[in-house]
Amino acid sequence: MKDRNSEIKINRACLSINIDSERDNVKIKFTDDISFNDFFEATISSKRFIQALGRLAYVPCEEAYLSGVDILNKEALRKRVSVEIPEDLSLYSKDSKEKLEKICKKRCPKGWIPDLYFDSKSSFTKKNGKYFVNFAIRKYVYPK
Repeated sequence: MKDRNSEIKINRACLSINIDSERDNVKIKFTDDISFNDFFEATISSKRFIQALGRLAYVPCEEAYLSGVDILNKEALRKRVSVEIPEDLSLYSKDSKEKLEKICKKRCPKGWIPDLYFDSKSSFTKKNGKYFVNFAIRKYVYPK
């Protein structure tokens, strides 16, 4: 008998199967349609995939990952944040990227996750002689 306490019911899930003929493997992904999180991904050789389709039980995968289980069935709320940065901060050095990430994480509201992608044209702005970094933040909540 299954232990229902250890199960997580996915309200809306999508399956995708991608065949990579160059690498001779198949990638299988399950995506939570609410959070858009790829919560399960497995890679299996083409030969083993065909064996599985032929009802051969317990075909081993080359790789398998389970991730983001804590956000399943939740939807992402997104906001844009603008934070003032020092004028002398060079925007293109590795050291500067680490400083920017630290500034953004520090200014991110509690419970929110910053998306630290700074390669967009709109990532940096100047207003009234002051420099700003613009980034997105997200938070996962159960739909109402």
